[in-house]
Amino acid sequence: MTRAAIKALPEDHFRKNPNLWTGFAQITGGKTTPNSQGIRLGNFVAIRTRLKGRWRTSSPGRKPQAGLDDAVKKGNQTMKEFASMYK
Repeated sequence: MTRAAIKALPEDHFRKNPNLWTGFAQITGGKTTPNSQGIRLGNFVAIRTRLKGRWRTSSPGRKPQAGLDDAVKKGNQTMKEFASMYK
């Protein structure tokens, strides 16, 4: 969770959504370590969707390395597209 995301929350967000407070307090209340920072991968959903399709093509009997190589290529392309929006 970034500081920008926290600042973007409406001031009364947790008063209106008290069920969200516990998770938020747990995420922000601990000591930050490399293991607690979570995933920060732009466009994660699009990358996951592309990878799932490629994993199916890497099943036994279907040239697994080619499917995995294609998954890497498509995932890298998606990350580049995402990064280009924030230059």
